[in-house]
Amino acid sequence: MKQIFKLLVLSITILSMTSCATGYKSIEPKTVRYNSTSKDKDVVLDYQYNVLTKKYYKKENRKGIKVASLKITNNSDKDLVFGKDLKLVNRDENELILLDNTFVYKQLKQSVPTYLLYLLLTPLKLFTSSGDTNSRGEVEQNSIPIGLVLGPGITGINMITAGNANDKFKKELNNYNLQGKTIKKGTTAYGIIGIQGNSFQSLAVKVVE
Repeated sequence: MKQIFKLLVLSITILSMTSCATGYKSIEPKTVRYNSTSKDKDVVLDYQYNVLTKKYYKKENRKGIKVASLKITNNSDKDLVFGKDLKLVNRDENELILLDNTFVYKQLKQSVPTYLLYLLLTPLKLFTSSGDTNSRGEVEQNSIPIGLVLGPGITGINMITAGNANDKFKKELNNYNLQGKTIKKGTTAYGIIGIQGNSFQSLAVKVVE
């Protein structure tokens, strides 16, 4: 039983060193350095993949979702609605099906309840030798219940970190949701989109007349 407990503690300790919650680094589409551009009529699209970092980037790859930051400049003489007057197409000019940003969030967010596993460290004790011997000639040991601090401490820190990061991620996806957004003439709009797939598709803007 002791061996099983030791293995359990070792496994959780390794997990705590390799799978800790991470913060969220904002994409901030207005500050992104865009490397890809397309144009249709008087509308210019700039886009950039690989805008997520840390756990969000890893989950993006595991879930087969590609997140991109967009910059759309409307140089035409009329207002245009994204998703109606403006479409995103691939290199074959087929319209791309964009994932709902709420779905993207649910797929890529950090799992907060997972970090409750660290509570299993709560029974952990540190044994130290007092240097004294008992009547049987055995060295006496003292135990320090370090798990009472370690378990809840690691759990709390990770859950708070993951929760705060998820909130920031969700807020940014909502703030930069382009679906149904009106891009007024002579202005530039920024957005974040998610596309299903494991490859980086070439994006192009298409003005619908």
